[in-house]
Amino acid sequence: MQIRERGRQVVLLRAWYDPESKRTRQVTVAAMDRAAPSMAQLHRADLTDDERAQVAAWLAERQAAALGDRRRRALADLPRVLCDAAEEIEGTHNIRLPEPQRVAIRAGLEALRRVSSTYSLGLFERPKKG
Repeated sequence: MQIRERGRQVVLLRAWYDPESKRTRQVTVAAMDRAAPSMAQLHRADLTDDERAQVAAWLAERQAAALGDRRRRALADLPRVLCDAAEEIEGTHNIRLPEPQRVAIRAGLEALRRVSSTYSLGLFERPKKG
């Protein structure tokens, strides 16, 4: 089975060899919405167990890639977000953060410090003088 992205759909194609014409033929077995493909969209599709396993593996691979992309974008945005927060605090001299927000910020900074230490990123190390 082949999985192809076409326009706004993900199309599942089943191929077979036609000995009469000596060519491979394809038939569309099912289609899913490309924006949010899921196994639930295939509940009425005539798929074999092997084909369902192939689709499940493809979906898992696609979700893992999307998660990696989201993480890379979040990491790329982190310096801008931190600078924006610093500017906002600096511009609001008498800022009073609610306790839940202070706790969340402390927890986020502690998690970032822990990860920085674990992976030797040096984000929280003070520059050495001299």
